[in-house]
Amino acid sequence: MASPRAYFWPRQKPVLLVLASQILAAVVNGLAKTLETGCDRVHPLQILNIRLLITGVACLVYLMITKSADGLWGPEHLMIHLFVRGITGICGAVGFYFSIRYLTLAEATALNFLAPLGSILLAKYICDESFGWVDISAAVAALLSVVCVLQPKAIFVPEATTNPALNQEPHTTIGLLYGSLGVFGGMVSLTAIRYIGTKTNPVIGINYFAWLTVAATTVGLMILPNISWPSGTVQWIQLLLIGLFGFGMEYLLAMGLSGDVPATATVMIYSQIFWAVLFDWFNSKTVSNFWTWFGSIGILLSLSAASLSQATRPPAYSLLQMQEGEEMILHDRQATSTKRIIGASQIL
Repeated sequence: MASPRAYFWPRQKPVLLVLASQILAAVVNGLAKTLETGCDRVHPLQILNIRLLITGVACLVYLMITKSADGLWGPEHLMIHLFVRGITGICGAVGFYFSIRYLTLAEATALNFLAPLGSILLAKYICDESFGWVDISAAVAALLSVVCVLQPKAIFVPEATTNPALNQEPHTTIGLLYGSLGVFGGMVSLTAIRYIGTKTNPVIGINYFAWLTVAATTVGLMILPNISWPSGTVQWIQLLLIGLFGFGMEYLLAMGLSGDVPATATVMIYSQIFWAVLFDWFNSKTVSNFWTWFGSIGILLSLSAASLSQATRPPAYSLLQMQEGEEMILHDRQATSTKRIIGASQIL
């Protein structure tokens, strides 16, 4: 039997792809935060409109150049799932982009972490995936770490329950409400991405999300009054970068999650908190307190524990026989059934 180390790259490839997507996501979110809260503010719907328009065009070009076997919109039996992925993705994006108007990027990012956490739980019951005690412990620890970053006054300032002056400010409450919408949309969208998996090209799912968002934000911008587009060159360069990096982020995220069988890569989304804390410090000189750093480190340690536990765990099927051109017999150690795969060229 091969050494467990031989399984590291195939099993951790989704994790690394999702990690790379989150680095790009941090850049995109930082630029969006700057545009939304700067001197000449840009509306969140404008940012989403430009970002997803660029992403949508990039998706169409990619699918046409690669001559996707499923066309531009995927196979018929998956269209409803792709549509759900797109619609719920809109809720997730709108909720998050509106929340960063009222919350720091670290707070909005930490709240948004409830989405992948919920996705992990949904994946366990919907897709019947394995979820060991290490994964459960890491998820719970990450959730508690999110609370440390958010630092709700009801917990961290006991006097707030009796002194109205210490309660959450109104704009913070609005940000939390928008963030909750983003959590719901993100949770369902991430679950849909992982359910679709490799049944079709992941870029097709991004294509749905992009053009549905463009349609929704265009209608929203037509309805909302007194919204003017930016006139500065720097702002348009930032919008262009948001669009380009946004496509890269969506592509890497979809590729990573589509191959994420044990749901470990979903936990890797938590790495974004580190970049969010750094951005708050760099952009507004906001000095993070002890609990913010404690929560951030807790999130990173939690996802590392989940990732390393999977790296040292051999796959569920042990290879009993493999010869070129002959039948391979793979025995499931966790069940009594035996699965047969013809051809030694197939890679598990």
